[in-house]
Amino acid sequence: MYSKKIVKLFYIHLLFLTALSSWGETEEKFYFLVKKSTDPNFSDIVFCLRLPASANMKKQAHNNNKPVVRGVMAICSWQKKPNDIKQWISDKSKALELVNFAKKHNLALISWSNIKGYDKGLSTDDMSKPERIKYEKQYRRRAHEWEKGYKRFCKKYNLPSKNLLVYGVSGGAQTIHRLALRMPEHFFAIHMHINSSYDKITKKNNNVLWLVTTGTMEYGYSDSIRFYNEARKAGYYMIFRTEENLGHYNSPRTKKTSLAFFEYCLSFLPDPRDPKKKPSVKNGIYFMMRHPEFIGDHINGTVYKKSLALKHMEKKVMVPLPTKKIAEAWGVIFDK
Repeated sequence: MYSKKIVKLFYIHLLFLTALSSWGETEEKFYFLVKKSTDPNFSDIVFCLRLPASANMKKQAHNNNKPVVRGVMAICSWQKKPNDIKQWISDKSKALELVNFAKKHNLALISWSNIKGYDKGLSTDDMSKPERIKYEKQYRRRAHEWEKGYKRFCKKYNLPSKNLLVYGVSGGAQTIHRLALRMPEHFFAIHMHINSSYDKITKKNNNVLWLVTTGTMEYGYSDSIRFYNEARKAGYYMIFRTEENLGHYNSPRTKKTSLAFFEYCLSFLPDPRDPKKKPSVKNGIYFMMRHPEFIGDHINGTVYKKSLALKHMEKKVMVPLPTKKIAEAWGVIFDK
């Protein structure tokens, strides 16, 4: 039998090794804020924040009002309960590739509950005039409630309230594109995936970068094509991708395209930690979207260099793909 003294020394040694192994580590924590709804027809809006390990809350909140993160990425879904919202920005996220992307680039991660206020199966273009007027009035009120909560959330946790990178899936995509169409000043880049309905394109969104992805078996597939064509006519900077036989699901190819898109956008994103420092890029982001290196055919999923595109596709199916990395993720590249 071991003496009590030896057992005690063993446990002290074990505790010391445990402490030593975690020396210097900073646990990532989650913070919540609730924006009370003034409309009895809708629930409160729940916001959730996850700061990167390098930006602990004390440092984030007391740094002379200067953010200590590179930027903010939102991941939004259809969820409404706090724990379900939290999971989308946790290490158990269904969008884990974007959670890891945020960690890699020192981005704060946020999410919020589905704010509702729309018909998930009815696009604005399919509404009657009275339905459209009623919907617009209702959704504007809801959007302004979101904006009040979002601004309060950013102020409380010292986050930049502009230049948001956002991924929205299903109900999250329904929400974020409607918010961005009305309040583009908060958004820098948006990836919306598998919308089942689409809002009307507005004229004031020409500086936001868009990636719209869906599947040919998704309920809103035909509306997505209409949305893209309207956006292109209005001068939007938009990449559009459909996937054959994909329904209301995600896919490896979509995830790969999403990462390539956000990596591209991040290289142009101003750094709130140093407002005087501008991104060092050879060609401006908007020039590259207007004069892309590659062109995709969103019906057939094929990609050609710009010089060959007109030989192989009609203008109405063309999608600008500004870099080779995005083109490789988006579809199959042909060189003849």
